[in-house]
Amino acid sequence: MPKVSVIIPNYNHAKYLVQRIESVLTQTLRDTEVVILDDCSPDNSREIIERYAQQDNRIRVVYNEQNSGNTFKQWNKGIGEATGEYVWIAESDDYADTNFLAVLVARLDADSAVGVAYCDSWLTDEANAVNLVDRGYLHRVDPARWAHSFTCDGMELIRHYMSFVNVIPNASAVVLRRSLLAEIGAAATDYKLAGDWLYWGRILSVTKVAYVAERLNYFRQHTNNVRSKVRGGNELLQFSYAISQMRQYGEPDAEMYAQAMERNFEWWFYIMVYSDFSVSNHLKIYKNFAYKNGKFPALFFKNAFRLVYKDKFNGLRHIVGGKILKRPSFSPPHWFSM
Repeated sequence: MPKVSVIIPNYNHAKYLVQRIESVLTQTLRDTEVVILDDCSPDNSREIIERYAQQDNRIRVVYNEQNSGNTFKQWNKGIGEATGEYVWIAESDDYADTNFLAVLVARLDADSAVGVAYCDSWLTDEANAVNLVDRGYLHRVDPARWAHSFTCDGMELIRHYMSFVNVIPNASAVVLRRSLLAEIGAAATDYKLAGDWLYWGRILSVTKVAYVAERLNYFRQHTNNVRSKVRGGNELLQFSYAISQMRQYGEPDAEMYAQAMERNFEWWFYIMVYSDFSVSNHLKIYKNFAYKNGKFPALFFKNAFRLVYKDKFNGLRHIVGGKILKRPSFSPPHWFSM
């Protein structure tokens, strides 16, 4: 079997597909198979895929007869096609340094208890301009932790950080042990935004993780992706569910949880006042945050009062039908995006 199965799930990314495929085929670690999945792209993706499939016998192609509409269905399908010892889900709009696989596979080979190896990322845009300043939200959350390579038990990351933020921002930066994926089962397909958060949580709960501080992955930020299209209330609803599920692995770090909830309450309050998000969905958010947390009701009322008072009761005026005198001084925070 090949050392690594590279899964390239593609939908409508012809603009980036050549760079993605080239960055996979030119890896210094060449013992790979490449499974390219196309989810009925309306652009010329298939033309590009066919051209590369004819040039390199490591490539297998799987076409969907109709669009699945779900990133995680494609992940599951690709992993089901994989035969390698390790799996790399190389998203079709990202790309990688040629040493990406060699470095991460070495970390997995060195310790059989490590099921996940991932690296830091460069942030790039639609025009391939690399952001040399911003290193992404992990470095804003805890600059010291992600400044250096480390290996630790996955539960340590869950309990310390995962109630605040998804510690694996981009699947393209990750190489996984395929036997571990068979053990934990398929990724959930009900949550377009939080599905990766839930998946990484399940994986980290049963394995060690190796992090490489070297930036070997290029994570593209652009408007034609799932996260850029679904914001606001639905985003918070999904993230509140992910946060609730992290509590099943144990009580989260108190300091990180306090920071998370301060941000979440501001975001939630903004949605309450300035969107038409339904009452039933707000109740779902409340239940998610209150899951296995007996202190949440008191926390909710404390923060609700703080935020209403912070705006000189302008939010309350709006809720009861009064005139908005001034918009809130805060913006809806996006701690969960790069």
